[in-house]
Amino acid sequence: MKIYQIRELSTEDLKNAINDNYDALENYRFQKATSQLENYKAVKNTKRDIAQMLTVLKERELGLNLELKDKSVKSKSDVTDSVQSEEKPKKKRTVKKKTESEE
Repeated sequence: MKIYQIRELSTEDLKNAINDNYDALENYRFQKATSQLENYKAVKNTKRDIAQMLTVLKERELGLNLELKDKSVKSKSDVTDSVQSEEKPKKKRTVKKKTESEE
């Protein structure tokens, strides 16, 4: 399930979906134990969905309104551009002195 789909759900629907996903995860664990599970990626996806749903639920409890395309959040390219624009001090090169045995 995509995050925008999760955010569109009501709180009650979200709680029901979390319970359904926990039930599905339990079912996947039983299938895995009996070697009947064919799609191992479903376990990972279900865990991710549960985590996303719990995150959205917690955001609602705290009263946070997070938009997916919020302009105040810097993108990765904005951060790397600002870091690269700052001049870094150059490292001093040291010359290894030759000892008498190396000559």
